[in-house]
This record gives sequence, structure tokens and C-alpha cells, in this order.
Amino acid sequence: MWSPPPHNEGVETLMEAVLAAFPSVEGEETAAPEEPEGVIKLAIIGRPTSA
Repeated sequence: MWSPPPHNEGVETLMEAVLAAFPSVEGEETAAPEEPEGVIKLAIIGRPTSA
């Protein structure tokens, strides 16, 4: 019988893959950058799977 993986398993790998698609940022910015028009915001949300 299949069972889901433990909570948080694979999250670090997912985040590394997602962040690899973005350019690296040198230093810290003090002001929020302006958003270009047509930008799509993406949120990955969820909750732990209960058995």
C-alpha cells in the first residue's frame, strides 16, 4: 500500500530547483523593487498530508 512521504521531505530540493531559475542577487536591497507589468506571481501552498 502506498503511503505519502513524511512532512517536508523534498521541500529543499524543490526550493533549490525553483530558485535556480532566478538570477542571483548581489548584496541586499533596501527598497522593494518595482514590479514590471505583466509579472505573474506564484505561490506554492499546501498542508501536511495526514495518513
